[in-house]
Parts: sequence; structure tokens; C-alpha cells
Amino acid sequence: MFWASALILENKKGHFLLMLRENKKIIPYPGYWCFVGGLAKLGETKEETMLREVKEEINFDVKGYKFFRDFMFGFQRVSLFHVKSNYNLNDFELLEEGEDLKFFSFEEIQNLKIIPSHKTMINKFIQACGIQRK
Repeated sequence: MFWASALILENKKGHFLLMLRENKKIIPYPGYWCFVGGLAKLGETKEETMLREVKEEINFDVKGYKFFRDFMFGFQRVSLFHVKSNYNLNDFELLEEGEDLKFFSFEEIQNLKIIPSHKTMINKFIQACGIQRK
């Protein structure tokens, strides 16, 4: 089993930060949009994994986040966290992974080339929070 953590980072407009994965055939889902996150290292908690991955990928120290829930996708468990604040793209620095960062509305996400499990997670998040969307 693989263990991973991801972060739904939402700005005050209700838009969600996604990272465009590199278009390298050696990685899963090259050229797809995804949440910031990744696989756990041995001995890490799900929270430690999320904090480390966010720091490594977008050079950001997350504060005020909340655990949302765990998801199972085949042999992978993904722990999903959420944070909402007055963020803009200047708050983040794309480091060694990914080609781009961008905020998207929920409606825009539905038409993106996004990792299928991440689309499932955002849809479940919106549904659970009772957020009304167009």
C-alpha cells in the first residue's frame, strides 16, 4: 500500500490551487493538473507528509489547515487537507516539480486534464462542504 497526502489550497474567491505536472513520460499522469502533495516517507505521519510536500513543491509553510478525510484509490491511501485564506500566486514559488501553478474555479476544474483521483477528491470536498456551485 502507498500512503500519500495532498492539500486543497483555496483562496477567498473560492478558487483552488493546482500544479501542472511535468510532461515527462517517466512520471504518472504527465501533463495533468493536480493538488500539491505526494508520497509519505517511512515513519512520517499524514500531516508531516503534507507539510513537507507543500514546502518541497511550492516553498510554502502551511498554517491554519484542517484534515478533511482519507480516500482509498486501489492500493493508495490519500489523506486530504484543506486550508482557505487570502492567497494569490505570488505567495508560492514553484520549485523542482511541476511546470505551472494556477488557481481554478470549481467549474473550470471540471473541464481540466486533472488526475482522476484528484477530481474525485475535489468533487467529494465540494459535496461534503455543501458549497453551492453553478
